[in-house]
Amino acid sequence: MHAHHPDPRTPRAATLPHRLATRRSAARRLAPRALLLAGGVALALAAPTSSARAATTAPAIAHAAIAAPATSVDLDAAQAKLLSEAATHLKNLRVNLKLAVDTLPKRGTLSASKKKLAQLRLDSAKGAVPAVEERLAKLPADDAQVAAVQADFDAAKQSIAEVQAVLDGGEPAQPVAAGTRLDYLQEKALSDLRFFIQEVQRRSQPVAQIAAQVQQVADKETLDHRVVQQAMNTIAEARAKVGNANDRVVDLPADGTGVPEAVAALQAEVASLDASERILAPAHATLTALIDPARYPQLDADLERLSEFTRMFGNPQLLQTDRARAAEIVGQANAAHAEATRIATEYLKFINQQTELSKRLGGNVTYFFEKYGAFGEAVATERANLPASMDADFASVEGLVQQAVAERKPAFFTGGIPQQLGWIEDKLALYRAIGGERVAAYDERMAALETSLDEAQAALLEDIIASNRMPQDGYQGAERDRVVQLAKTELAREFPDAEVLAAAIPSQDWKRETLWRNQTGDWYKIDRSKLQVQLVVKRDDRLAEVRPYNLWKDHLQGDAINVFPFYAADEELGARALMLLENVR
Repeated sequence: MHAHHPDPRTPRAATLPHRLATRRSAARRLAPRALLLAGGVALALAAPTSSARAATTAPAIAHAAIAAPATSVDLDAAQAKLLSEAATHLKNLRVNLKLAVDTLPKRGTLSASKKKLAQLRLDSAKGAVPAVEERLAKLPADDAQVAAVQADFDAAKQSIAEVQAVLDGGEPAQPVAAGTRLDYLQEKALSDLRFFIQEVQRRSQPVAQIAAQVQQVADKETLDHRVVQQAMNTIAEARAKVGNANDRVVDLPADGTGVPEAVAALQAEVASLDASERILAPAHATLTALIDPARYPQLDADLERLSEFTRMFGNPQLLQTDRARAAEIVGQANAAHAEATRIATEYLKFINQQTELSKRLGGNVTYFFEKYGAFGEAVATERANLPASMDADFASVEGLVQQAVAERKPAFFTGGIPQQLGWIEDKLALYRAIGGERVAAYDERMAALETSLDEAQAALLEDIIASNRMPQDGYQGAERDRVVQLAKTELAREFPDAEVLAAAIPSQDWKRETLWRNQTGDWYKIDRSKLQVQLVVKRDDRLAEVRPYNLWKDHLQGDAINVFPFYAADEELGARALMLLENVR
């Protein structure tokens, strides 16, 4: 009979038909990928391949002669593998034994050449005996599948002895009993059966190897779900091939030539599949639950928070360009690091499974720690550089104050001095947040500078007031009228009789900030924008007051705007907040 590939139609005995997800062999698909996941946050593994749903029920064996009997002992994956190997060696033995038998003449004297050829073929059959014996010796004899293979093996050894007796005696050869002779259609069915047994075997052996490894792993959640899923898919494919084999068995006599050994081989493969599935199915269920997003109800919130953390710490330039905000971010650094560590630890097994969602989470974890590390390096640099920078600012302001008083230059108190004093305040706030060693000394120096400023401004009070001009007005946004009115409403609440002479908005636009703040262990998201409105209010018949109001737009509350006065209602205003009525425009 020549080799051929029968139509693998859906078998009559298959209760769960399976559509192949790929044409590649099971061994090739299972081999490249490691079974165990690497420790730590794995980020570079290939995306899992899609797979068809694995069958969970084996097709029943149709022919009574090969119906799987109830077993008294369950074989584990290693034992099932041994049984499968024994059946393979037995099959090879049977092939060589048949070749030896076919060499013997049907009648007449055995020629020397025929005898030599028959002996060579019989020796090849004998060569498989130790391999079968070695494997069967390691298996429980009371297992039904093992007993079936053992019985077929014993019959094969008896046949070998009978053929050897003929060859040793040189008597006219008699055909060795080998079962009922098959007709042409039955020979084709047997050939098909052997083909499908090979197809099952190509799948069962790599699956048995995977199952043996899975059995050794205590924590099944550390397995790669892709490997286990592929193994389950391969089992489903093999079950379909078993069904194809069963379709051929029903057309064969149970005692037909070559049928018993084929049946025993098929039984061994089914036993191997059963043993593998008993191990793999629970692991597959565990891993399926592990990668199910429904298992992680807080995942979306954790992803969002982690992304915001990355943005918070993703711009080290804030340490120079917006030190007030940088100080607030630094204040959240330890809590943010702890929260990111919690997320990485809590989702570690999920991340390592490398689904599309878990890869996204793992990437966010890695990106956060990259940005956090860079921000930390920038903080260390700033901690080292700030003292010299603040010393220079203090010296400059102190010099300007002395010059303003000596040369009677009140404009210094509305220009350079307030600007540089603001720089010092922001730098000192940041220096305090990052744990600078000289904070106490700078606090004392700031207190001394404020005292000297008060004294200097008192000496030049009238000159400063006379030099003060209208605040800068740069905002031209569509909300101008609305925000000015909100500031006026707050002013009226504090001072019902106040008369507003003018309004100015120094900045060109709202300034937005987004961050997370930890308070008493709970995280709160902040997403808001700030704008300051300065109202020029009549004080008396000679002076006007400049009263700033900070407006905060809360983007998490439908852009609701809250208004806060810069000065307390009873706070005494300094010279910088006063101006002559004649300078109001």
